[in-house]
Amino acid sequence: MKNIIKALGAALAIAILSGCASSLDKAATTVDWSKGSIIAMTVEMTNDYKPEYQPTHMGVVVIKTAGANANQRIVGLGRIPAGKNAYLVTQQVMPGQYTLSRITGMAHKFPIVGHVDFAVNAPFEVAPNSVIYLGRVSAINKNRLNKDDQTTGGFIPLIDQAVAGFSGGTLEVALKDNYEEC
Repeated sequence: MKNIIKALGAALAIAILSGCASSLDKAATTVDWSKGSIIAMTVEMTNDYKPEYQPTHMGVVVIKTAGANANQRIVGLGRIPAGKNAYLVTQQVMPGQYTLSRITGMAHKFPIVGHVDFAVNAPFEVAPNSVIYLGRVSAINKNRLNKDDQTTGGFIPLIDQAVAGFSGGTLEVALKDNYEEC
């Protein structure tokens, strides 16, 4: 048990200390291109496997894969508005090669808290002085019928992950171009 607590503490410290870009200022009327280009995407998730545990927070982890600051982690997190299953992620990042690495999230209904952590690994490039729409990341948690499929989340805490459907589920992920609908 001590090792599990140490591992969770280390994971939290890494998340806090990793290089995170900040979301865009909603009141801004101009863009400071010296701070980088802008990436935007919508993240949505539904839990079809355990519908009573819909996500309340979602996030994406983007990793810079080449050039200066390679391996820099950029985390976009957001709270899903009540009655919705999606939110918009906007980040300002320096030009270069990136990978949409993971989808993260959380669903809770007292006393259960389930955590989503799902690898995606979708590469993309950010050009200088531009706004890049990466699309809609759509994920549906389904019952994991094949033991070789990736689980939606980890197995610990055992009861929370099982009740929320994240240790027994797998995500069906689609990257959609909804540019015309934006």
